[in-house]
Amino acid sequence: MKKLLICLILLNAITIINAQTIQKKPIKAPIKVANKVQTKIIKSTPFLPFNINATSLPASFSGIDIQRVYENLDNRNESNTKGEYETTAHFNKRIDSLSKTSIINKLTIDSLFYFQGILDERDNNLNYDADNESFSILNRGLNSSFSGSIKNVYEKYGYTHISGVHSIVLQKVIKDLDKYEASNAYGKKVVVEKTQFDSYNVIENNDNNLFLDGYSLNFKATPDLAKKYKENGYLKLLVIGKLIPPYIHQHYDNTKPTIDNPNEFISYDNYVYMNVQELWIYDKSSGIIYAKIKRK
Repeated sequence: MKKLLICLILLNAITIINAQTIQKKPIKAPIKVANKVQTKIIKSTPFLPFNINATSLPASFSGIDIQRVYENLDNRNESNTKGEYETTAHFNKRIDSLSKTSIINKLTIDSLFYFQGILDERDNNLNYDADNESFSILNRGLNSSFSGSIKNVYEKYGYTHISGVHSIVLQKVIKDLDKYEASNAYGKKVVVEKTQFDSYNVIENNDNNLFLDGYSLNFKATPDLAKKYKENGYLKLLVIGKLIPPYIHQHYDNTKPTIDNPNEFISYDNYVYMNVQELWIYDKSSGIIYAKIKRK
């Protein structure tokens, strides 16, 4: 009788433990099927070859991403060195194969590239005549105040008759890195803010004068459209051409903080070398091409 009583007590205890364990499991919310949402599957758009004779561009056209091109070219440069245990024949075969490899969007090193740039009022005079609904752009050309390191690389590849190296900024990336405490020799402390500036630029072949000479044009635009062009950046520049050796170059600069100016700035200016053939000015939202500036 005692054994039977003990068995009943143990069985009851196990049942209680199992019940408690089941209650601790998360309870799934009921699935509603009445308001089922249809998921739209977006297929990737196939790459279409660029047509330099086009009279308009697709809406929201943005060109080739210069940052990705720079990074991919930088990775390729690491493969351009002959290995210690590599035969010359194998190295030449590998380099030949590399030249046929896609850099981006099926474009190889010999393809025509087209990078989108910004049209801001630091480099261009953007004016609007509301009475005549006329929008005008004046670019007086670029200066040649670039670092000696870039000029040295440029001359290394045969561009010896240069009065200056001309480039244009196409993309800028600003990164707030961190804050840290610093002090001077007298023990005065400040909090320093560290910021990184990355720019992606195109350097033109010195036989070109597109960047140096500048350009001007006028076209009709409604007041609403003119406002978007001046204030919202709808008007874009397209730089079209072929890549040339040495293909890429990077210039690094670091501005140290002071007690009076507790800011540290790091900048990476990334350059893509190009034989520029044409500059287009177009409306990114509609694809309308307003001007094609060609090499003389």
